[in-house]
Amino acid sequence: MRLTARVEVNMRTAEVASRGDGFAQDFANQMAELAAGLARENVAPGRGPGPHPHRPTSEHIDKGTLSESVKVRALAMGFLKTAHVFTDLESGLYLEMGWTNPHSGNHWRYPWLMPALELARMQWAEIARSTGRRWFSETGAPYRGRQAVDAALSATWQPEVG
Repeated sequence: MRLTARVEVNMRTAEVASRGDGFAQDFANQMAELAAGLARENVAPGRGPGPHPHRPTSEHIDKGTLSESVKVRALAMGFLKTAHVFTDLESGLYLEMGWTNPHSGNHWRYPWLMPALELARMQWAEIARSTGRRWFSETGAPYRGRQAVDAALSATWQPEVG
């Protein structure tokens, strides 16, 4: 089971379509890289996304395996340019979605991926501006003077089977 967060940039939006596929994919990639960095911080050893799930007397030692497992993958899906932030570790899914202790009935949940995605999404305008400046200066493409991209930008997360 894989836990995946997906950033999508809609190519049918006029501002994005005028800049091209390369810009849209780069924008999605930049958003995903920011979200991945924030997610890694959320699960850094000893930090965690809230109260650490291990009691002081626990034999578990957080070695940063989950933080190191967070990856980014670009994927074009028709008119959507996407970038996925994901981990293949099952423990990442359990932390995000939660689990119930069968003995006590207590439900524990420590979301770490969706909060990171939401923080990254709040910075989309600045990332769109910087991506646009970089994209048009590096490619020599005509720059139309608009600094913002009013794109249909969405961010979702879901468990994947596979």
